[in-house]
Amino acid sequence: MRLIALALAAISSFGAIPVWIDTDPSVAPGGHEIDDGVALLQAFNSPEIAVRGVSIVFGNADLPTADRIGREIVSRFGPRGIRVYTGAAGPADIAKETEAVKALAAALRVEPLVVLALGPATNVAAVVRLHPELAGRIREVVAVAGRRPG
Repeated sequence: MRLIALALAAISSFGAIPVWIDTDPSVAPGGHEIDDGVALLQAFNSPEIAVRGVSIVFGNADLPTADRIGREIVSRFGPRGIRVYTGAAGPADIAKETEAVKALAAALRVEPLVVLALGPATNVAAVVRLHPELAGRIREVVAVAGRRPG
């Protein structure tokens, strides 16, 4: 995950880079699926990036579980004022105006952002689909994801 911060730092040498994190956290007992949790902790403590918001998406866990875990991580370890927004519950939500889509769209209206997509990019795709005028405000999407059968 440190590589993500270094890559983002290379984009700009003018202070912290504003980012939005879209994640599917499913930190499980025994050290399973901890990558998104670790990424959030590193992002919150990185001087190279400024986290503007966190959205939750289905993926390694169902949306209610991912949402609960994401909110707990942000409330315990995130900087003051960072909010968490619930997003897509499945691939069909690509055309749905979720809380996460509304929040990311609002943030993009304020400033261009780099989006760190740590799970399925459904929330990001929904913003581009429902708010095409904002696509150019996404400076870059850094996708860190896997693939599953089906």
